[in-house]
Order: sequence, then structure tokens, then C-alpha cells
Amino acid sequence: MLTLQICNDRTGTKESGNYDIVVRVNFKELARAKIHGYTREYGWLPLLRWAVNVLEESSKMEEKEFQHGQ
Repeated sequence: MLTLQICNDRTGTKESGNYDIVVRVNFKELARAKIHGYTREYGWLPLLRWAVNVLEESSKMEEKEFQHGQ
């Protein structure tokens, strides 16, 4: 089972929120990221899109670091 968790970390303001993002498969963590300053009035769907983009970018960074380390 693939799970994408986007959880408000409760450190934001009334206007903007900060979120922890975690992706798991069968309870094994695959990726983790953070979103800072998301404007709440945009709603949940743009937040979901932003979460996917952040995970994709962090994945690319990890791959580049891994390749440079070899």
C-alpha cells in the first residue's frame, strides 16, 4: 500500500501553514520533505501538487548527491 501523508506541523499562522510530507510503502518510509509557508486559502489540491513537486525535487537532489559520491 502506497501512502502519502501531508500533515500540518502546527507552526504556521492563520494565513499560512507548514507541512511535513512522508511517503511510505507498506509502512516503510521512502521519502520525507517539508513545505514552509503554504497559503491556506489556496486549498488542498494545490497543496497536494506542491507536495509532489517538493518530493520530486528532493528525489533529484538525492540522486545527484549519490552519483557525485561514487
